[in-house]
Amino acid sequence: MRWLFSSRMRVRWSGPEKLLALDELIDRCEPSQIKYMMQVIEPQFQRDFISLLPKELALYVLSFLEPRDLLRAAQTCRYWRVLAEDNLLWREKCREEGIEEPLNLRKRRLLSPGFMYSPWKFAFMRQHKIDMNWRSGELKAPKPLSRRHPGPADTPQHSTMH
Repeated sequence: MRWLFSSRMRVRWSGPEKLLALDELIDRCEPSQIKYMMQVIEPQFQRDFISLLPKELALYVLSFLEPRDLLRAAQTCRYWRVLAEDNLLWREKCREEGIEEPLNLRKRRLLSPGFMYSPWKFAFMRQHKIDMNWRSGELKAPKPLSRRHPGPADTPQHSTMH
């Protein structure tokens, strides 16, 4: 096959001629050779199409995912994580669920160097957690807002009975 790619035998084939040559080649192959070709070719089709799109278009595609699937997509790779943390994307998810403005919209927490956590995502996750706790019926003991040292009014009075 080296003759096919050598510089002195270089042939300028048109698109249809290349397809015809491939058809002929495949027809002459054994099943094991065709299986090998498939193993070589198949990874070429398993491309990350989201990363090939402009950011705005990628976010538009991700906007069709349910929040649960969006969280899973964020685990795919770093770029998908950045996309899945988009504040406007989560704002839309919040509006779909009837969640109003998050409490700390102005404060964006830094997850790692150069990576901001979406306040809208935080609001969505907080509301989801509240809803799940409400549905499951599992009540947890309330946490005190502040710790106070017991004073004289908090200590039980011992009375002596005669």
